[in-house]
Formats: sequence, C-alpha cells, structure tokens
Amino acid sequence: MPKQDRSRDTTDVILGATIQVLEQKGAATLTTNAIAERAGISVGTLYEYFSEKEAILVAVAQQQLARDGDVIVRAEAMSVCSSPAS
Repeated sequence: MPKQDRSRDTTDVILGATIQVLEQKGAATLTTNAIAERAGISVGTLYEYFSEKEAILVAVAQQQLARDGDVIVRAEAMSVCSSPAS
C-alpha cells in the first residue's frame, strides 16, 4: 500500500468505487473505466495505482480480509474480557 496520505486516499477511493460498482451494477459491468468514473479520477490515474482490474479486486479482497480479521480480534477480546473469572 502507498505510504503518502494522498496516495493512500486515492487508493481508498479506487477500492471504494470498485465496491460500489460491484454492488450497484454487478461484476459483469466492472471495468477500469467504470471504476475510474465512479472514483472521479482518470483511467490513467487508476493505472498509476493498479496495473489491471484483477489487481484492484485483489486489493479489495485483502482490505476486506483485514477488516474481518480486526472484527474477529475485537470479538475475541470482548469475549475474554466478559468471561467470568475461574
């Protein structure tokens, strides 16, 4: 992932736009042009961050897995904290 804030922000916008296109129009309509349009950026800018549509999908999946992992860790921590002492 990019280190500079602006690059991270652009990456997040691209990933969010990808999710929106998938949710609203389906995978069959998912193109880099559709993603760029939804993100409000040029296709050229999109390609500065991702080499192809599949790379964007991998990043979306990685982001979702990281979020899911965080939720699991928090849930486990809550269950440990709420467990009665033995």
